[in-house]
Amino acid sequence: MLSKIQYTSCYCEENIYQLAEHVVKEKPPQLQAYVVFLSTPTKTMPIWEQSKSPFVIWDYHVVLLTRSLKNPKEGWFVWDPDTRLSIPCSLEQYLEQALRRDLEHLPGQPLVYGNLCYETNRKYRVIDANTFVQHFGSDRSHMKTDTGEWLSPPPSYPCIGKRMNLSQYTNVNEKKNGTIFGIVYSEDEFRQKFQTRI
Repeated sequence: MLSKIQYTSCYCEENIYQLAEHVVKEKPPQLQAYVVFLSTPTKTMPIWEQSKSPFVIWDYHVVLLTRSLKNPKEGWFVWDPDTRLSIPCSLEQYLEQALRRDLEHLPGQPLVYGNLCYETNRKYRVIDANTFVQHFGSDRSHMKTDTGEWLSPPPSYPCIGKRMNLSQYTNVNEKKNGTIFGIVYSEDEFRQKFQTRI
């Protein structure tokens, strides 16, 4: 499936949009698919096993989550074009190795990693893949400096959608849950809903 997308570094939302679009067009009827935005209220989210580095702090990250309804006991799989892990990998492996709950601690306390501190109050905005493909839009303005220079070279294809609404997806502070922008889950709520329990 990754061969169907034009990968662009630092544009995770567009890479996942392409994957979601492919799934929506080609998926068998027995496949569930969600787009998941991961962030923290302060937009300092630690993540491991990324292709750029073993440890990265993103303001947000986006992945695709899929599950076969024919074989639900196989659980959910994560599609992350930026990971060093297998693609797709099981949600359990991704949670354990990329999101490292073993380093989490009491709520409200920062993560100390090396000499640096980061917030780990991670939240997940989960949107039906079909809904995301219908409504997502980005003019890429978030990737430009005040002087109009690109922070990272943009994709060669045209911008997605008719209007910019990326910030409504990346904002996990407000639980503006609904059809278009999905549902925001806390760490525990997300794991309770999506981790396999056989």
